[in-house]
Amino acid sequence: MRKIRRQILRTINDVREAHGVPSLFIDIMGNKAATEYANYLMSNQEDEAKAQEICKDFHVQGESVSLVGFAVLEEDEDHQGTLQEQMMDAHGLLLELEYELSVLCDPNKTHVGIGFAFDKEKVKVVEIVSTKNLMVN
Repeated sequence: MRKIRRQILRTINDVREAHGVPSLFIDIMGNKAATEYANYLMSNQEDEAKAQEICKDFHVQGESVSLVGFAVLEEDEDHQGTLQEQMMDAHGLLLELEYELSVLCDPNKTHVGIGFAFDKEKVKVVEIVSTKNLMVN
């Protein structure tokens, strides 16, 4: 999952660079919160209040916005071989939608937590984009 996370961060930062916006940094606790929320979404509908509650539980500081990408898996495929591609497709969906792209390119956002969940039918990619007042680089 680290490899996929790095690849997603790279694509986000490439888009931000194209828009003249500074890069996002990984938020470790945000990764844990995003994974927890992705697992929640496997059996529930999107709920921003629940996302904020999970962020609070994992001590994600600052204002945060949750973005959810998904991909539907084909029944006859071997998902272990294509799972990385499916997760990147789910992330790519976020780069095609106007609101999600505006959040990802917001110059006030400084950190992102990336989480994944999947089963036989679908893949969920959650990106929690947050604003931190203090950043150690």
